[in-house]
Amino acid sequence: MTFFTDKKLIGGHRGSPLNKKENTIDSFKAAIDEGVDFIEFDIRLSSDNRLIVHHDPSVAGHILCKKTFKEIRNLSSEIGYEIPSLEEVVEICAGKVMLDAEIKEDMASVPSAELLFKNFHINNFIVTSFSVEALMMVKKNCPDIHRGILFESRLPEDVISIIEKTGPSFLLPHHTVFFDNIKKISESSGIRSIPYTVNNDLDMTRFLNDPSIAGIITDKTVTALSIELKK
Repeated sequence: MTFFTDKKLIGGHRGSPLNKKENTIDSFKAAIDEGVDFIEFDIRLSSDNRLIVHHDPSVAGHILCKKTFKEIRNLSSEIGYEIPSLEEVVEICAGKVMLDAEIKEDMASVPSAELLFKNFHINNFIVTSFSVEALMMVKKNCPDIHRGILFESRLPEDVISIIEKTGPSFLLPHHTVFFDNIKKISESSGIRSIPYTVNNDLDMTRFLNDPSIAGIITDKTVTALSIELKK
């Protein structure tokens, strides 16, 4: 399996968040057991330059980029879960599932891309971000690595310019703007889309039957896999 396939791909949003705490090793293992094609997760940097996997910039009121990895581990353990390093995520995912690594901080972009490239076939992972700067850093330093540009529910006016600058292999729009705007761009550019976070059953069916869609990212992984299987 690669990201470049006619099969519609099902991605677990931060793993399998309805079963386990999102962005944790347990959540990623659950998603793998469910049979997802890829896992989407978020990458940040600790103060000692460790690549960590966490969506929010803080935990328990503490800013993560101002804490060492050891301090971050202790903070998260105190509230009942463990924030993993990117190395740990790679270790349990390599050879089992593809990855969609969302870069939350620009300086995490190149080291994340390089680490993933060492452990995955180039067609088995993508580096994505809302940040144009992060994607341009990957484009400059790791030009062969596949990139994806994320768009929120309100599209920027310069969406075409952003796509031209970042040179993405995929567009990742919020699911609410795909049919109104991104679908036309996807069809005209030939860049297929992976909408997020598609949790409604009817929406899943509609997206998974659209030829300009490469796949979807969802919290409801089991439901999405079942809908795709029945097609």
